Amino acid sequence: MRGDVEMVDVLQDHLKAVRERFTNLLDERLDELEVAREQIDLDVKRNEAFETIQFIAHKIAGTAGILGYESLGRQARVAENAIIQLATDGSLNTSDPDTLKVIDIFIETAAEISANSYYEKT
Repeated sequence: MRGDVEMVDVLQDHLKAVRERFTNLLDERLDELEVAREQIDLDVKRNEAFETIQFIAHKIAGTAGILGYESLGRQARVAENAIIQLATDGSLNTSDPDTLKVIDIFIETAAEISANSYYEKT
């Protein structure tokens, strides 16, 4: 029984460390997301900006839910799928308000988690 409790403690410590690495990486990705989102608004390297957001969303969607950030994982997947749909339709050069809103929600959710993790560390 004691061994089980120790194993749970070890796993919880490991999960905490993985979550911390994830949120540190999320901070970096958030900067990239915000730059890409601005590029879309400014119509600068628009296709590359959408690709950047899609790539980051894909990475986050695959990891966030496993680490307990289900909402972020869902929002990332929705943003990724919306961008894929725009690309499929050949519409990356348009300002589809629904897609931009989905991207904004994804970025806002990431920012909230980033801010919360910052306050947990301090």
